[in-house]
Amino acid sequence: MSILRGACTGEDIEQRLSQNYNPVELGNYDGRTATGKWALIDLVTLIRKDTGEKDSIAITADYADTFVKIANGEWRFQSIRADLKLLAPLPALGHLRR
Repeated sequence: MSILRGACTGEDIEQRLSQNYNPVELGNYDGRTATGKWALIDLVTLIRKDTGEKDSIAITADYADTFVKIANGEWRFQSIRADLKLLAPLPALGHLRR
């Protein structure tokens, strides 16, 4: 997709609205490991490095995560898998506004 040409770094993102919804499913909990599935919606305004022009895009994805409990009892990500569902320009909405 031409609007994502080149690498995206922090300075390429002007604005971002990210919604990560409550777990769709939690399972395989055995006291030491667990799994979770989540839905993500991101609305982002990117600035092109080459021209300075702005592009607004929508991103949706489903995440499948595994968690592990470490020695001190805290939960940490063991793996994160994102399944990209949509990556599309938002020409009708224009750029996100503050």
